[in-house]
Amino acid sequence: MRAGTSALSARTNCSVWSSGTKTPGSCWGARWISRGRSEEDLPRRSRAVSAADLTKRLASARRLDDLSQVYAEHSKRLDRIHLVTLLHRCGALLNATPTADPWLKDVLRRLEASCPAMAPREVANVLWAVARMQLSGHSTWLRQLVSVLEPRLKECRPQELSNVAWALATLEEGRLLAPLALACGAAVADMDSQHLANVSWAFGTARLPQQEWFAPLATQLRRRGT
Repeated sequence: MRAGTSALSARTNCSVWSSGTKTPGSCWGARWISRGRSEEDLPRRSRAVSAADLTKRLASARRLDDLSQVYAEHSKRLDRIHLVTLLHRCGALLNATPTADPWLKDVLRRLEASCPAMAPREVANVLWAVARMQLSGHSTWLRQLVSVLEPRLKECRPQELSNVAWALATLEEGRLLAPLALACGAAVADMDSQHLANVSWAFGTARLPQQEWFAPLATQLRRRGT
């Protein structure tokens, strides 16, 4: 988890379209915009993509370059859900602090501005991605995310509760862990073994012997014969 710092820019290996030919270099969409052209000026093929298709492209990206290219081509069309998906996928592909690439900084800025409108699942995904990427320098934003999520913990599903617990322990953000123990304890019967392990690891790492979690956990483990 504490792997060495990775550089997004060092991984750039996509292609650009220049004068109708394909040449090695950085993402062609980024090149297009960097030359002073707006997204509306991009070739029609880059704008004829539905919102659902954009979500699929983001969710199925296998490289950071793919995410960078989608953002360069469609940044103005990406809504909050797209941005959450993009950051979550970025976290899945990268588990160390990236370089301060302008496109990623812009994603974080836009997500921070839309924080109050986020659904619990979106907050959970963002927290998980921030923890995976070790973006610990966003303490103000983290507090905002916690404030948005705290009154809506009961709406979180087991996967989201597990992700939040893991993220908060990783980021050493303890404010939400006490109420989170209650929510996790109430949902323990619906959790699979990975959820149980993640939540238990989170409270263990935070050195919090939360009986609201560990008592229901013990009962559940006995029932399962584990």
